[in-house]
Amino acid sequence: MPREVMVLGGYGLAGKAVVASLLRGGFSVVAVGRSLKKLQSLERSLGDGNPGTLRLQQADVGNVQPVLNSLAPGSVVINCVGPYIKYGMDVLESSIEHGLHYIDLASEQQHWRNAQSLYAKARENRVTAFLGAGAYPGLSGLMLRRMMEQYSELKHLELRLAMAPNPSGQGIAQILSGALEMVFPLEEKTGSGSSGQISVSPGTTEIRDLPDPFGRRRMLRWPQLEILALESDEVPFQTFIWPGHDPEIGKGQVKLVRWMRPHKSSLGYRLLQWQARKMASGHVGSGNGEFDSDVPESGGIVEAILEDRLHKHRMILRFQDTEEATAFLPVHLAGELLKDASRLEPGISSPMQVLDGHNIQHLLAELAVMDGVSVGMSTEPRGLD
Repeated sequence: MPREVMVLGGYGLAGKAVVASLLRGGFSVVAVGRSLKKLQSLERSLGDGNPGTLRLQQADVGNVQPVLNSLAPGSVVINCVGPYIKYGMDVLESSIEHGLHYIDLASEQQHWRNAQSLYAKARENRVTAFLGAGAYPGLSGLMLRRMMEQYSELKHLELRLAMAPNPSGQGIAQILSGALEMVFPLEEKTGSGSSGQISVSPGTTEIRDLPDPFGRRRMLRWPQLEILALESDEVPFQTFIWPGHDPEIGKGQVKLVRWMRPHKSSLGYRLLQWQARKMASGHVGSGNGEFDSDVPESGGIVEAILEDRLHKHRMILRFQDTEEATAFLPVHLAGELLKDASRLEPGISSPMQVLDGHNIQHLLAELAVMDGVSVGMSTEPRGLD
């Protein structure tokens, strides 16, 4: 029985790009989704002539056992269905039980915390699981890891994501993920050792000057998964996001979400879904006049910043198609797992913990020659403390 790559959420924004990239790469792909009609529409949109093969499976992410049973051991599951706080653990655990390698695009810190309870089982079953393997997190952590290997006397680490707004009606899972994260701690590293973590209040914003075309923006200071995945506790580490509009999250909203208990209450989660659909389909303002108000129609940037004693170093990834950039790393990792999984340690990790500097440099070079993508670095002096 041949090994395949199964993509859960195969017709979503990210899932469709992952499926298309896998087919171009010659993989045997299984696209999974709740709607057979949407799966068939996906198949038609991809057309003929791809070197890979595609089969469709109708299933809900809440009941993945039957579709996982159809895969040969050693196959790969790419989970593109969020929020991962709600759906990620069941899929991860089922994949491990079936001897299937696992990749997801999660950014939620709580998903990372939850998943560590399955680490021993993953090693026992010789399963390799990569969490947070999209563009941000994912490529962002690889960029930072590459710079950390180049420079010493580190003083501060920072990752930033800025992206164009999602199409109307899309990005519901992103909104739900952010809301669910409000229930759990959002932790940053302060550089004071293992005890040096602080919780950041949801909705905290700071001004940052971003590369063109985004300019000066009020960004969410929103700790993501790679902060917890970084082995070092000796360097302050912050992450920021500008989600296509100037973010506004009030204390009242946070209290309401926590009161609804959407991570435990089905009614609370349904109410949250209703609100997320309303937000995704409505118009959200992009500025208040104090900062640049021009918003790109597509694409985005990931910026990794490393400060050492004398300099501030930046690596900037620009992309015109957010979904294609998101698909790059999971497709690469799936290929590596199918080629020779023994070269990758079993267990649960972030790509930034596993890939070495040589592999990262090769990946970034490959990424830089893609249409609509550029990768650049710069260095500037920083003031002495």
